[in-house]
Amino acid sequence: MDIVYATDNNFIEVLYASISSLYETNASLYLNIWIIADKISAKNKERINELASKNNQNTINWIENIEIPFKLKLDRGSISSYSRLFLGEVLPQKVKKVLYLDCDIIIMDSLSGLFDEEFDGKIIQGVSDVLNKEYKKVLNIPVSAPVFNAGVLYIDLEKWREERIEEKLIYIINKFKGTVIQGDEGVLNAVLFNSYKELSPRYNYMTIFEDMSYEDMITFKQPVNYYSKEVLEEAGKHIIIRHFTTCFLSLRPWQESSEVAHVEIFKKYYRGTYKQVSPSKLLSIYKILPKKMSLHLLGFIQSKIRPKLYRILK
Repeated sequence: MDIVYATDNNFIEVLYASISSLYETNASLYLNIWIIADKISAKNKERINELASKNNQNTINWIENIEIPFKLKLDRGSISSYSRLFLGEVLPQKVKKVLYLDCDIIIMDSLSGLFDEEFDGKIIQGVSDVLNKEYKKVLNIPVSAPVFNAGVLYIDLEKWREERIEEKLIYIINKFKGTVIQGDEGVLNAVLFNSYKELSPRYNYMTIFEDMSYEDMITFKQPVNYYSKEVLEEAGKHIIIRHFTTCFLSLRPWQESSEVAHVEIFKKYYRGTYKQVSPSKLLSIYKILPKKMSLHLLGFIQSKIRPKLYRILK
């Protein structure tokens, strides 16, 4: 089973935790890990390599010096995350299918069920994100189409290469002059929304699912044709992949004083230092105003103002 991460030195400790959880929960699987590395120090590489050796797993495959063939103005995330746009080129031709994982992920159970999923003619499988229609309009995605979170992507790399997806991704970046709303996730969705198979949210269980009630999440994010409350509740009973995405209501698990859901599971694998961060400005607004009012106000800013500002400023 081929699995790929992309990281720089800033996220190496978080990556360590993710790989540790992967090895523990999937010891019976034949795992072949690829890491697209952006200037990773020799010391940090050695730590990850030792992790593989200690767990009697295959040697880690490091991919370095990836050149990004365009200029970027980051809307979010880091430059290293854009390297996932070139998986068809940087991974060997023998890799036909690959699971891409963000670093801020803990594997809580076996991935064997995910690897058994059929693609049904699609190129990628993933879990839908809570983007609303305004973001879709900016990206020229039909309002009714689901859009995916790019933190967990199971990819038919053979079909990806056949359909020359990387050329299409570069075209989108150039079309938006290097600034695409939602960063590389926006780029991927703009090209692949029609080649996406939706999976159960248990395969990418995001922080917002825990931080907000279903009703509050829908009010705040205003997604179209999203999972039902029952589907999310069922996924929460058996989480396979826990994704510690950013949410203004909680700190991420490697940040000091975090009480985010499943932080104790993360701490089981984390060996790094805990970072000091300032509270979110959105949280300050949320605490001052009545809950219903704050959700509507912040949702309006998130779903209406931000996409319109992007259109004006890009």
